[in-house]
Amino acid sequence: MHRPARRPGSHDPLAPGELIEQDPAPLLLLSSADTDLAAVSTLVEHDPQMLGVAMRVLNLQALASPAVIDHYLASTAANAQMVVVRLLGGRGHWSYGLEQLGRWASEFPERQLLVLAGTADEDCTLCPLSTLRPELALALSRCWREGGAHNLGLVLRAVGTVLRGEDPPLPTPQPQADPMRHDWRDDPGARVGVLLYRSLHQAGDDEEYTY
Repeated sequence: MHRPARRPGSHDPLAPGELIEQDPAPLLLLSSADTDLAAVSTLVEHDPQMLGVAMRVLNLQALASPAVIDHYLASTAANAQMVVVRLLGGRGHWSYGLEQLGRWASEFPERQLLVLAGTADEDCTLCPLSTLRPELALALSRCWREGGAHNLGLVLRAVGTVLRGEDPPLPTPQPQADPMRHDWRDDPGARVGVLLYRSLHQAGDDEEYTY
């Protein structure tokens, strides 16, 4: 019930313009980053009560045209109570989708929309598109951007509280420690440098590697 599905039915690449349909769920998570989807999937699988409702997740690349967006909102989103969008980029990167989601949320007062920015300089542009109170949307955006299981858990628990019709307290993000603080410059012998995307560490996708 709580297991997210990244794509409806298959993990094969989607054809351009392919219409997207997923089984109905109270919560939809749309993100520009697969690391977001993977991190949330892992958290919900480990603790289904963190949200308390079923969820569907989808990469925004699958919703790249107005026709596909319209179909998704008229089918999967028609029965959703809340849509969370995390956009890596400015409003112009997915302007039609944001506009239509605003209309979707305005059709019924019980519908909720949460738009989270991938960068701090976009917070003032994207967070006000949410139906949640501005200070809560901003706090959740900061928690997600900091990343890690604790901060993402704060976001998911707050979302679950909103879905129950309650007003959650403002969460405070916990700064992520540097995962590789070791100073290798004075180590003897040959050395190999490893570059790691911070987003992989934030999403927990680096657990299978050793340093």
